[in-house]
Amino acid sequence: ITWAGKDALQSIVVDGVYDVYLLGVNQDEKQQLSSQTQVVIDTKPISFEITADPIILTGLGNKPNASTALVVHAKISEPTQVDHWVLQFFAGEDLVDKADGKGNPSSPLILDFQKQHVINLDIEHSCVLILCDLAGNCATQLVKIQLIDLREKVVHGRQEKRGLVLTLPGIIFDTDSAKVKSGFHGTLLQISDAISAYPKAHVIIEGHTDDVGDTNYNLVLSEKRANAVMDYLIANFAVDQNRISSVGYGETRRITENDTPE
Repeated sequence: ITWAGKDALQSIVVDGVYDVYLLGVNQDEKQQLSSQTQVVIDTKPISFEITADPIILTGLGNKPNASTALVVHAKISEPTQVDHWVLQFFAGEDLVDKADGKGNPSSPLILDFQKQHVINLDIEHSCVLILCDLAGNCATQLVKIQLIDLREKVVHGRQEKRGLVLTLPGIIFDTDSAKVKSGFHGTLLQISDAISAYPKAHVIIEGHTDDVGDTNYNLVLSEKRANAVMDYLIANFAVDQNRISSVGYGETRRITENDTPE
């Protein structure tokens, strides 16, 4: 049985949920309900908006242009069942990477780059999110992506599923101290600027030490250093304390060798 979506006057019905009844007629020409179901009429694509967190560029070994991940926030205007979605990442007009899935996308939607991309700061980068509903209507939104270049900075950052992770350089502290050196206010300003560029992200300040000395002492010291930076950012740059946390790893996750200035 095929229905063209028209009423008795042959006018197209408005979008909505309709009850459909199948009636049988017996020999006495009496109607009997044989079965019933619901039909969804949907002629409009999904209405939604997207924003994208900036991408941090940071030096990683011999890959100075390495990026971390693309984080996209999608806000659907009204409750809608998404059938499938596609997320595309562009450098200029070139498709660099993509991801897709079934059902409603996660929030936020994270594209973890499977390979390192050489990102040219002179090229505009963007992402496109396509959402398709159960009726086959598809809607597309595009957003430009800001690039934050930390390759020549002492602050190192990366975007992870747990949030924006900023790693502290050990040179901003004296030996065996958790007090930030007065000359590194500008470095903390860099961290504040990076946080401001990610208004929706939870921020994690990581503290690390070398492997010289007692392991437990180094762990406690790294925790104190991370807390000190977090408190400094809250007190001096009005960073929202509800969206920032700190963690110390001591020597368990070294980011530099012991023979470096850091």
